[in-house]
Amino acid sequence: MQYLFFSTPRFLLALLMALLLAGCMEPVSISNYEQIESGMTEAQVYDILGEPDTADSIDLGGFSGTLASWESRDAVITVQIFNGEVWGKQYSTKQAGN
Repeated sequence: MQYLFFSTPRFLLALLMALLLAGCMEPVSISNYEQIESGMTEAQVYDILGEPDTADSIDLGGFSGTLASWESRDAVITVQIFNGEVWGKQYSTKQAGN
């Protein structure tokens, strides 16, 4: 019976490992940074990186801008968004002790 596999300890262990690995995926990585492109929407950036750790926004006379940052233990990704689209990005590594 095939359905017995889903209730075996081996399956439960594999499921637990998959969930743990998914939780350990770091959004602040060079590979995620490289996926961010000029002209992307803010929503597309959030799909890749998740919600930012910090975001400062301004809205003046029909123009809006956001500076959003995502931080990990080792690096920071900063994205500049103007009128809902990516205009710039920066990846920087943290110095030891910061």
